[in-house]
Amino acid sequence: MRFLADENILKSVILRLRAEGLNVKSVLERAPGVDDPDVIELARREDSILLTLDSDIGTHLFMGEVAPPPGVVYFRLFDLTTDEAPEVVLSVLREHWDALVGSFVTYRNGRTRSRPLRSSGAGQP
Repeated sequence: MRFLADENILKSVILRLRAEGLNVKSVLERAPGVDDPDVIELARREDSILLTLDSDIGTHLFMGEVAPPPGVVYFRLFDLTTDEAPEVVLSVLREHWDALVGSFVTYRNGRTRSRPLRSSGAGQP
């Protein structure tokens, strides 16, 4: 499984995931400043699960503005230190590994929820 970390994902998270052997590319390293629809398209084109802290990603996807990537994990990491955040992200990925593809997973305050992503292209009802 491949992952694309949005540019708002901490470097410490990316390094921790890579240290665990996960294939993680970073928008910050590859295309800093790119807008949200292009981030989503990059994840889709590269067949990667998108990791993000940006709530607008969900808006673009659920409004049907863009075709979805294989999956999205949206983290709301309130009040976590740079040491805690990587462990929380890794834990969420491990816990939901089998459900990441085809889902929009949201993590907030120790809880997760998952919604299916449409498999159809942008603009579909």
